[in-house]
Formats: sequence, structure tokens, C-alpha cells
Amino acid sequence: MHFGLQVEEALDGQQAYEKIKLKKYDIVITDLKMPKLSGDALIRKLINEGHNDLKFIVITGGIATEYSKEQRDQIRNLAHYYFKKPYSENQIYQAISEILE
Repeated sequence: MHFGLQVEEALDGQQAYEKIKLKKYDIVITDLKMPKLSGDALIRKLINEGHNDLKFIVITGGIATEYSKEQRDQIRNLAHYYFKKPYSENQIYQAISEILE
């Protein structure tokens, strides 16, 4: 379900970064664990390059065990929404709806 939005996928964080450099997006939904460029590194890179209009939804499964509390707090501060797996389509829809209001 795409909620009436245009959705594009990327194979990894680097491909996502390259796509975002070439085209305007409103929302980026990213997992933290991705090949070539992690989700948090992708977000930091985009923010540092001035993509301040982007909204970020972060999804992860292992953040509680693989990141320190400080790292978890930093990631939550980067994202507009943050979901732990498993998550529902309804949660994503609600986050997107609030972002686009």
C-alpha cells in the first residue's frame, strides 16, 4: 500500500543518497542497517549538505542492543519518527499523515 504517494526504493544507503541528490523528496523512510551507507549516516550526510526540508522516518530492529543510549538518543533526534520492528502499515501511514499536514 502506498497511501496515494509516489514511492521509490533504493537497494542500499548509497543508492538512496544518489537518488536524493538528483530529485526532491518530501519523506525518506530508512532502516538503520543498510549496506554501503547506514541510515543514520545517510540522514547526517543529507542534513549536513543542506537537505533540511526532508523529513525522516527511521526503522530498526536492533538499536537497543547494538547502539549505546547516547547513540540511540542521537538517532531519535535526527528522525521525525522512529519505529522498532515489527511495525504496522498503520503506524507508517499515521507518521506520513502527520508529516504532510
